Amino acid sequence: TLLAIALVALVLVLVGTAMWWLTDRNTRAQVVRSVGDTAQSVAQSLDAADATNRELVQRTMKGFQREFDASMQLNESTGELSSYGAPVNGDTTAVDKFAQETGGIASVFAKKGNDFVAITTSIKNAQGERQMGVALEHSSPAYVQAQKGEPYAGRTVVDGKPYMGYMLPVKNSGGQVVALLYIGNDISVFEGMLEKQVAQTHFFEHGGVYVIDPRQSLADAVLVAHPTARGQKVLQAYPQAQEFLAALGSAEDGFVRHATPVLAGADDPWALVRKTQGGWWVVAEV
Repeated sequence: TLLAIALVALVLVLVGTAMWWLTDRNTRAQVVRSVGDTAQSVAQSLDAADATNRELVQRTMKGFQREFDASMQLNESTGELSSYGAPVNGDTTAVDKFAQETGGIASVFAKKGNDFVAITTSIKNAQGERQMGVALEHSSPAYVQAQKGEPYAGRTVVDGKPYMGYMLPVKNSGGQVVALLYIGNDISVFEGMLEKQVAQTHFFEHGGVYVIDPRQSLADAVLVAHPTARGQKVLQAYPQAQEFLAALGSAEDGFVRHATPVLAGADDPWALVRKTQGGWWVVAEV
């Protein structure tokens, strides 16, 4: 009788354990699915705003483009770019007009060897000096597209303010790229809405969402939306997150069981990442 009672008790324990394990696994799966759906909705909002801003900046470029000759000429020996027979170098009329009418920024770059150098711009430094003579970085995706003679649109930050930039190559009568027209539309309002949406997204007691721009390498990854470290490089703000970032980038299903705490929250959080069409990471930390 005692043996039978012991066997029945053992069976009940095993059945109870199995039911607990199955229930726990199903609950976890539902939680992960729910968190993933929320992160995906944030990513879709980002994609919608990004598509809208790209379309707007391309339309805005048409007005700026009309200020210049369709086929400008470059004197390679002097570096002087001319439009309608007049020099563009140092002429701030068009760029200032664009900045005053739209609240954005504008520049013109002339080709110089393998570089593209700003010859007129509305962008000024803290001392009020125009950023003339600044060369487009070769590592920039805009430079890569310019080498192909193709336009480029993408987010950029100038003096702490976000812009959706558009760079359009200009060719001479021989079909060679001799200049780049650049404009940037202020997207502070859009990003303010994004930050509000991210700040209002919570999971349980400590969980939340933040957004990363991975850029060209993890060392350059920047926190686009975050409660305390917005605009900072992830590895500068959180040096211990190197392995975690690598895991996020390579996770096929976007799930990382042991995440580095990037939000002030749980001691041993897990994370989910959903990637936008523009390449940003929406990270849900729980």
